Amino acid sequence: MAFFSNASAQTKHRYLIGDYFGFVAIVNEDGATAWKFSTAGEISDAWLLPNGNVVFAYETGVKVVKPDYTTWTNTATVWNRLARTGGEIHSCQPLDGGSSKFLISESIQDSTYILEVDTANKVSSRLGLRLGGSAHGQLRQMRKTAQRTYLVPTFAGSTFEYDTTGKLLRTFPSAGFSVVRLANGNTVVSSVSNGIIEFDTSKTPAIVWQLSTGSQITNVPAGMTISFGITTGVTSLSNGNLVFCNYDESGGQSGPAILEVNHNKQLVWHSVSDFNKSVESIQILDNLTATLIPVSKERLFEMNRIGLSAQQRFARFTVIDLLGRAQNIQKVNRCPGKVIIEATGQQPRMSTDAGK
Repeated sequence: MAFFSNASAQTKHRYLIGDYFGFVAIVNEDGATAWKFSTAGEISDAWLLPNGNVVFAYETGVKVVKPDYTTWTNTATVWNRLARTGGEIHSCQPLDGGSSKFLISESIQDSTYILEVDTANKVSSRLGLRLGGSAHGQLRQMRKTAQRTYLVPTFAGSTFEYDTTGKLLRTFPSAGFSVVRLANGNTVVSSVSNGIIEFDTSKTPAIVWQLSTGSQITNVPAGMTISFGITTGVTSLSNGNLVFCNYDESGGQSGPAILEVNHNKQLVWHSVSDFNKSVESIQILDNLTATLIPVSKERLFEMNRIGLSAQQRFARFTVIDLLGRAQNIQKVNRCPGKVIIEATGQQPRMSTDAGK
């Protein structure tokens, strides 16, 4: 396993990955794995949800699990939907900013069905596409846009945009593993074999930016060489930078498994562990605010017993959210079988005697 120094000491990320070899993991800023869950099947799409659960597509189905953030060891299955016999599921985008409804792709021979389904297995939308090819060889990360259209990257040479009735709106001249719609309306395709490509908003999309080889990346640390295997998952950050996975399918990849670049093609950040260079899905967790934070009943009882205010309670009892960040306490709730704290997502102001 290869390790490198970060491209920028100021840029650090905590993130969630889905791996070809059947695991999802939350990785801390230092590259250490905070949580990991393994299952059979290729995990090509994975998300940490606002309620702290994790959803992932694992080839023969899609699953939501609930990690135990107190012990970081136990994981409970909340929902599991199997693909039909002979079918495969490779997309599981959360919808409506929530934790219980998802856009999933279910591929069978020659066709893919786009489903919007919730954890009660209620299907609110179903659209069939005749894409051609095997269940395994059609697509991976499909996305629904803010414009309520579907972006469908395929391995067959093109990425398509459809409306919800199945009308083809645009064709992007690139095969794709993953796709993301930018805030300016442009579309970024992780093109599998031709790097990362950004297309404009025109009806016949034109390339406005492309990172076709690892050798185009500058600001690379001494001793590091970057070459692309196949580019898989891609995501866009609020500052305009792109984070993508560099998968080593046939031995031609070199450098980190996950890279962040800016529009000048400078390396801003990279993963410090290569995860066998088989990462397919990446979600940066820096700006995700966790609202449910497990706290032991004994500790909460002590907090209440001594009658401290919320801020004073925090000063005496360190509370860490599911992303490993200290949080200001907003309010304390009691739920059946558990005690949770709702937090502001901001760093604490009082922490001088935390943990005493």
